[in-house]
Amino acid sequence: MYTLSPKCYSTKKGGIAIELYYNDTSLQDLEIFYARIPSTHPQKSYVDSQLMNIKTGGRGESKVLRALEEVVFDKSTLLIRNFVAQVHSKRVIQIDYLLLTRKYLLLIEVKNIAGHVKFCSHPSQIIRTLPDKTPQAFDCPFVQLDRNLDGLQKLFQNFRLPIYTCIVWANPTTTFELPFLPPHSFLTRKKLPLYIQQLQNLPVFLSEGDYLSVKEKLLLKTKEFKEKSYCSRYQVDEKDLLQGLYCPECHTALKKSIRTWICSTCKIRASHLVSLNILSQFSIRNSHLSIAEIKKHLPELELRTIRKFLLNEGFKVNGYTKSQKYSKES
Repeated sequence: MYTLSPKCYSTKKGGIAIELYYNDTSLQDLEIFYARIPSTHPQKSYVDSQLMNIKTGGRGESKVLRALEEVVFDKSTLLIRNFVAQVHSKRVIQIDYLLLTRKYLLLIEVKNIAGHVKFCSHPSQIIRTLPDKTPQAFDCPFVQLDRNLDGLQKLFQNFRLPIYTCIVWANPTTTFELPFLPPHSFLTRKKLPLYIQQLQNLPVFLSEGDYLSVKEKLLLKTKEFKEKSYCSRYQVDEKDLLQGLYCPECHTALKKSIRTWICSTCKIRASHLVSLNILSQFSIRNSHLSIAEIKKHLPELELRTIRKFLLNEGFKVNGYTKSQKYSKES
């Protein structure tokens, strides 16, 4: 599931402190979900490919964050990593970075694809070619950004702030073939700080009060978003999942020792992974679960162990006796 955790982020390269909000999918939860899918399951390879894409994208977004550290921002600045919002019941938009200031709103789409990338207009897609490998087609990032911009404008129809958009390519080894004028700013990672510094010269459009109002609306909209469980999203019946506790690094089942848990592949004591396996149940299966439902998939754990952990983590309890459901929601 998506969790929103506010962090005040202070750069060490000259930039002043800005508000940074992470809204990221837990990669470790997804790793455990992948480990629990049987090797013979028809969705195993698809989830594997999605996991690899998320890892590659995450590395690219981290590179872009380091580039953003170089910018000297105004005091009233909000950066949301992974802005996700529901436009209507059948449409969701996801923006890698959304940067709000009193002068402008910037949408950043990050790509971290290696190799030679050719942009095609009919149909709109990119073709990536690696040495000695079959060319591979991907969605066109310009179309993705068009869609995100349209969705954002539908969510906030009275937006008075100028909106800018850019594609940032995080992989420095990529070569490009772009036979047409790009409809959005197209930048390498190293050019991003200079691009933003130019935007910093724009006039102020919002008062401090209006800025705070827009900020609150953006955060509220992405906090409201409820992601589907992994089982639902990847079409895996939870009854097909393997039971037990798993290591998110090597996908090996953990073994119970006398006073601890052990990952025999990583050769480590893994008691700290017990809590992670409990938490992953809420991403894998449902945002509201009973103790019995959790234990069904983690049979080695005692009921009191699960209950104590959830209460210590601030989970809310709804219902009575055996029908009680636990959730992270307020």
